[in-house]
Amino acid sequence: MAKPVVSINNESDLIAVVPHLLHFHPTDSLVVFPVSGRAPTARVDHPHDGDALLEVAASLGAAYRKHAGARVVLLAYTDNHPHAVDAITAVTAMLDGFAEVIDSLVVDGEQWFRLGTGERGTVNSQAVARVEAATVLAGSAQPKRTRQEVAEDLVGPQEAALAVREAGKAQHAARAGRIAVEGQEVADVAEAAWISQTVAGFTYDEVRLSDADAARLLLGVNAILDLRDTAWMAITRENAQTCIALWRDLVRRAPEEHRTPAAALLAFSAWCAGDGALAWAALDLIPAWEDYAMAGLVAEAVENAVDPAIWGPNR
Repeated sequence: MAKPVVSINNESDLIAVVPHLLHFHPTDSLVVFPVSGRAPTARVDHPHDGDALLEVAASLGAAYRKHAGARVVLLAYTDNHPHAVDAITAVTAMLDGFAEVIDSLVVDGEQWFRLGTGERGTVNSQAVARVEAATVLAGSAQPKRTRQEVAEDLVGPQEAALAVREAGKAQHAARAGRIAVEGQEVADVAEAAWISQTVAGFTYDEVRLSDADAARLLLGVNAILDLRDTAWMAITRENAQTCIALWRDLVRRAPEEHRTPAAALLAFSAWCAGDGALAWAALDLIPAWEDYAMAGLVAEAVENAVDPAIWGPNR
């Protein structure tokens, strides 16, 4: 799936684009939007007290310190203008020396105003429509109203999970049969090869997996870490968008008890594609009590704005 290409020429264009990057319409949020370099777009809850303000400024400062030379725009989505001024001032000071804040806007519904000059304006509906049209043509989903809705959209209909669970019974029996005949080691090697071929096949043709294949893949990445890691190593920066499509579909079809590895693989695919918002939404599906190590690694990468380029020259 191709990413939409949208030109940003003014404040309305910028404000219209942000929800499509985050997958939801931000409210009570502070957004850092990079206009140069490889720095990621970041969103945090808008701080409204001194402690939260210091925490947000320190966190964003630490994240963007890795992207020296970046030029960014700060957008404060809030109806509390004094708090917006405080937040933008604090973050600008924290970024000083390694990221240049070239503009700062306060967005209150359809209205915006620029810090420093006091210039005000209204978001142009034509700009919003133009961005929506570009994303529709690219096959991208439209932004949800809230971040919670983004996470809820990753949970598919119960009928899909029941179909995969039922198919999983036959796949579990078939796997047990292969192990009985071939032995665990040989069966695992063959299963790893099947996972590699299945993921590669999807990234080539993007044909939705059957319930049987979906169940087999979900069982494999749940059963043995080496098999999960086979799927993990198949994700590259070049195929990250198609891997998002694969693992998003599997997360939506996975029975709850088999969802965690698929959600972690979706989160990693999203991080590789530079989509931190989707990565967080996928990570939100993983119960904290599971203490899933891969989820922790992805969360650390997203939170600290680690450049996906670190994932190897050919990945």
